[in-house]
Amino acid sequence: MNKLGLWGIVFVAIFILVTLQSQESHAAANANLFVSVEDSATPDRFGGPMVIEVTINDPDLKDTDETETEPFVTVNGDKLRMVQATDGNWYGYFADRAQAQLADSTVGLAGFGLDFGRFCPNTDGAVLGIDVTKTVGFALFRGTGGVQGNEAIGPTCSSQSGDPNTGNVVRNARQATQALGGFVLPGQIGLVDVDVFPFIQLYDFATDTDATIVYNIGGGSPQSVAIEFDDDLDDFASLELNKQVYLNNEFVLVTITDAQLNIDPTSRDSWTWGTATSVFYRLFDEDGQGEADGTTGAVDLLPFLPQMMFGDNGVLTLQKDDSGTPVVFLRDNDIQELDGIDGPTLGGSISAIDQPVTFLETERSSGIFVNFDDSNSANIAVTSDAGLGMKAIINYNQNPIPIEVSVDDDGDGLPLDIDCDDNDPLVGLADTWYRDLDGDGFGDPSNSQEACTMPVGFVSDNTDCNDDDSAINPSATDTPGDGIDQDCNGADAAISNSAILDAINSLQTLVLSSLGDILDLLQNPEFGLEEIKSDTEMIKSDIEMLKEQSSILDKKLDILLKDDYSEEACDDFQEKADTMIAKGKEIPLKLEKSLALCNELFP
Repeated sequence: MNKLGLWGIVFVAIFILVTLQSQESHAAANANLFVSVEDSATPDRFGGPMVIEVTINDPDLKDTDETETEPFVTVNGDKLRMVQATDGNWYGYFADRAQAQLADSTVGLAGFGLDFGRFCPNTDGAVLGIDVTKTVGFALFRGTGGVQGNEAIGPTCSSQSGDPNTGNVVRNARQATQALGGFVLPGQIGLVDVDVFPFIQLYDFATDTDATIVYNIGGGSPQSVAIEFDDDLDDFASLELNKQVYLNNEFVLVTITDAQLNIDPTSRDSWTWGTATSVFYRLFDEDGQGEADGTTGAVDLLPFLPQMMFGDNGVLTLQKDDSGTPVVFLRDNDIQELDGIDGPTLGGSISAIDQPVTFLETERSSGIFVNFDDSNSANIAVTSDAGLGMKAIINYNQNPIPIEVSVDDDGDGLPLDIDCDDNDPLVGLADTWYRDLDGDGFGDPSNSQEACTMPVGFVSDNTDCNDDDSAINPSATDTPGDGIDQDCNGADAAISNSAILDAINSLQTLVLSSLGDILDLLQNPEFGLEEIKSDTEMIKSDIEMLKEQSSILDKKLDILLKDDYSEEACDDFQEKADTMIAKGKEIPLKLEKSLALCNELFP
């Protein structure tokens, strides 16, 4: 194996290792256990009435047409019942009992808002067909009886096929496995009917403590995920605009990152603010169609937020005007319906004066919410009359951000503050310039600045690999074998046999030249002092050049020798040396040099 081949393999190995590590860092923490908040903006915590989905994806338990054993999953040591769905995975849902009941108490119409269905005691597992005594109760979506809201859980529940589904916090759970031939039970665990799934199992959690979910996998090490029941999720909430300044009639794209707004782990959540006074859950569905809007199911949750563990988050305000001049206006898009520009919601649940703005989650369980649809059409836009420097203010989680207006006099789509010449549509954004410290005309890619005109000491090129040496740049000629990449192509030029011959010929020429100068001096004793000094200096120069050329030749020969070495050859050298030592013989100098090269190449 030559030196190039060895380093090629090393590079490939490093690349593969880095790639695998990168993929691993983005993968789930466990092979078979996955918890919904692991996909969110705060993957290690939850709070308030958030519903948590636990998924077991185990190839050994995925058959849906054969009997499978329910995976043994616990939450803080208490069993969480898992149901197999038609995709072969197993699912379980849980929430904090007190927070679930508080959220449910806000419901104004069954099936809307934060409706958790009916709360049943843990002794009432018969309604499901399974034992749930390790919980403190469960929320049943399809059934009657039980209690709703903040009442003490006690009365029994019942469920019959055809009962309406009133739950609104797990909207898109997968269907449970159907019974098959008398040996595959509904959901694989014996549910009375597949329609009782999903249901939410309830536990009592203390704030700022962990809920630890464990999959006790048969024949393997337990897999676990710990998530904190956190009453300070506002510490992780944020507000972001897509731009610093906006032109007239331009959309304002806003992003709210707040995991606590993610209630349903199975679908995208929607929140609508009356940005002066109120906030509603699921006023509109994922398609922007009215859901609770215009019904008694539209309940303002603002008064309940502190009890549901919200801090400064959950409150959005919008100051639309600047000194009495409207800066932004509100409009329809594919995530909300308004009755005209700056109008009320179409169903009238939020008035025009209360300024309705809807945010939709980007993906299920992402905890990231935006006010624009798939075509980037936002429900906030800048007015045509707003002047230069005017500002509206949007505020979430006590983080006010100005929506500032700029102008575009030349109509090239670039605001005044970033246009290099706002009177010339052919002149736009500033260019990127690169520092040219060594003055060779090639710039340093790691040292740049934006400017409309080229700054002193900068160039437009960014291909210099050594900005401290003007002899090193892409236009330079590379000297083979000196260990320096003069032409910036990423590697030193390879040494050829002809290069070795050239070095030997050069060395021979210098030796003959030096000998000629010495003989000339010796054969002419009549030379004066100045002539002697001149020849002496020439001889000194020749000697220095001899040293330099000899050093270059040594390096080139050394590199060629290394290229001819392989691990197998080095093993042979070592074996030969070991044999000589064992026999008490001295190792020859040539073999010592070979072993030294081997140790350098293959440490």
